[in-house]
Amino acid sequence: MLYLLRGWGCVCEVAESIEAALALARLHTPDVVISDYRLRE
Repeated sequence: MLYLLRGWGCVCEVAESIEAALALARLHTPDVVISDYRLRE
């Protein structure tokens, strides 16, 4: 998904945990969040 979105010109961040996602969101407020509901923990 990351490569597809970047190929379309989107600026993307990837996180593998809720803690990492929250830290990224504090640095760069997202316009859209695409999440896997089976995210670890």
